[in-house]
Amino acid sequence: MKHVITLDTALKVNDKEIKKVEIDFDKVNGRVLLECEKLVKGLGDNSVILPLSMTFQAMVASKIIGVPYDDLLDLPSSDFLKVTNEVRAFLMR
Repeated sequence: MKHVITLDTALKVNDKEIKKVEIDFDKVNGRVLLECEKLVKGLGDNSVILPLSMTFQAMVASKIIGVPYDDLLDLPSSDFLKVTNEVRAFLMR
C-alpha cells in the first residue's frame, strides 16, 4: 500500500531536494515497528498509545521513506503533519 505525499517545501537530504515522498507501508514489518518503538523510548517518549505519538509516527515515516529522522523534524509543520497523519492513519486501522 503506497501513498505519495507532495510536500509544500522540499525535504533536503544529502544536498538533494525531495518534493514528493513515497510512503510504502508494505515495507513495514514487525521488526521495523519494534525498532522504532525502542528508538523513541530512548528519546524519552513514554506514550501509552504509541501510534498516537508524533515521535513514533515520525520515526516510522523516516524508516519507510529512507530519510534521517532529524530531517523530517525540520519540515514545516504543514508538511510534517501530512507525513505523520498518513502514518497515524495506517497505524490506527
